[in-house]
This record gives sequence, structure tokens and C-alpha cells, in this order.
Amino acid sequence: MLERRFVKGGQVRAKSGEPGLEGYSAVFNEQYDIGYFVETIKPGAFARALKDKQDVRCLFNHDSNNLLARSKSGTLALSEDSTGLFFSATTDPEMTIAADVQRMIARGDLDGCSFAFSVAKQTWREEKNDAGEMVLYRDIEDVDLYDVGPVTYPAYEGTSVKTRSRNGAAAASAELWPQGVPAEIRTRVPALHDAGKPGKPAAGQADDRPGDRRDLEDGDPCSCECPECQEGNCEECSHEGCECAGCRCTAATAAADDRAWRNRAHVLIAHAQRRNRIRRK
Repeated sequence: MLERRFVKGGQVRAKSGEPGLEGYSAVFNEQYDIGYFVETIKPGAFARALKDKQDVRCLFNHDSNNLLARSKSGTLALSEDSTGLFFSATTDPEMTIAADVQRMIARGDLDGCSFAFSVAKQTWREEKNDAGEMVLYRDIEDVDLYDVGPVTYPAYEGTSVKTRSRNGAAAASAELWPQGVPAEIRTRVPALHDAGKPGKPAAGQADDRPGDRRDLEDGDPCSCECPECQEGNCEECSHEGCECAGCRCTAATAAADDRAWRNRAHVLIAHAQRRNRIRRK
């Protein structure tokens, strides 16, 4: 699932000699206190993404409408060194958004950078801190990379999710995990099971909360007992080979499609047999 991070030391700056921007969108071996765990991006985390030449965008505020450059077109260059992930974007000064971003960076109004990714490999461990408390650590070792670029309000800027107000924590979680908290994190950190999910709406407001697994809008209710389906996140169902009719996971969808094809085949066979009987008469 998609994640976003602002990295300390990842400031963006204007390129010298040509229109554009550059900087480190990620820094290795820095510890970031998410609140419920401490996160570190390990050296080599972007090596596979760069080797595979993944199509990465340079966006302003993670908005696809604010496209500044793109690796596929050659206007965005990415490299990994001992410091972290360095990016260099060549922008078009005739594009309004590019010119505006360039001016904001030059004025010093815009200096934060963020990147969007999904984790392919990670390691979790628990260790005691100086106070003798057990702390959960997450080391990110391999990612798929989606976009990098400047942001007005970085997705993570020092204040941990855990120490914010309840509403603030939910908003922060939505910034860090815009598609919802990944299943592995929810498994490791039970307190984040409902983080980022909208609360019960006020009277007269529409209820846009994720549907409960036993109260789906249409079709049969999901009866799968895996933790993900229990939380109403059928798309992340961990039950291999799930065939629950109401589950929205890939396995269940494939199984439903297979059942539909088999039923259709049975109907066609029955019709063919009936026609043959009629002809023989």
C-alpha cells in the first residue's frame, strides 16, 4: 500500500544554470519516530527501483495534476549514494506550476521534500531504550517508488502521530498512509487498526466510513474470519484461496468469476443437450 514520508535533511533547492530543482528526497540511517515505532530507511532501499527503471514522477504536493518532471521522459534523474536518494528534475519555465514552484523555492517559502512508496521488504525488531522501555523498530530495506518532490506541508515533520490529539493522529495517519495503514503495520501495532479511518458522521452528514464486513452495500456479507476481513479490509484478505462470496479480495473475486464461468458452462451444456434431444425426436 502507498506510504508517504518527509525526510529530515531532504530539502529541495533550485538547480544552478537551468530551470529545475534537486535535492535528497530520502536520507539513509536517520531514525524517524512515527510514534508507535521508529523507522529507518536502509542503504540500498531504492536500488531495485532504480535498476528496474521504475517510472517515477516529480510532483508538487503529491498531486498528479502538478507534474513537474518524469523519469520515463528523461526530465527526472534519480540516483542513490551513501547519503540517500538524490533527484534532479529539469522543469519547463513556460509551465505555470513549474514557474510557481521555482519562485517559491527561490524565495525560501518552499524547502520540504517528500516521497511516495510501497514497501517490498522490511525488518521489524524490538529493543530497550535508555529508559528500559521496549521500542519497536522498522527498517525499510526495499521499496517500489512512485513519486518524489517538494511539498508545502511535509507528510511527516517531527511531531509523532502518537502524541497528537485523536483527530490529529487520524489526520497524520492519513498523510503517512493515504490508502490506509498497511496490514503488516496494523498487525505489529494494534493501536493503528483504526488510524486514519473517518469517525461516525454527525447528524445529517453522509456516512462515508469503510463498510463493515457484515454490512456490505450489495451481495452476500463477507464471512471470512481473517484479521483483515474482521476489520472490514477485504482487499487485504490474508486467507489464501479465500472463496467467501462476499469478500472483495483478489482470491475471492477470482473464485467468484470461476464459479460464474462454470455455472454458465453448465447452462450452455444443458441447452445443447436439450436441443440434441429435440432433434432426435
